[in-house]
Amino acid sequence: MTKIDPNNYDSSTITGYRTKITEFNAFFAKIMPILAAKRLSFSTVMQNKQACNSNYQMLGKFLGDYEDCNLTNYLDYNTNGLIFNHANNTR
Repeated sequence: MTKIDPNNYDSSTITGYRTKITEFNAFFAKIMPILAAKRLSFSTVMQNKQACNSNYQMLGKFLGDYEDCNLTNYLDYNTNGLIFNHANNTR
């Protein structure tokens, strides 16, 4: 087991240790449901964060494609291929 001889300690020290162990067990019993709830909410937050990061990556790709399209059309003097400054755009 632990190789600790309880005869080497006086009764007040043993009582103090038992009190601390009892207090810790009570704390542990109260905190575990709270930690389980936090873990569940954290996993939900992480799933939302990963979805958000994925959406930002997709948006970045779309913006990059948009810039490439506009740059190509500006360099080729092709006003019909521009997105906002299209020759037929009346806005």
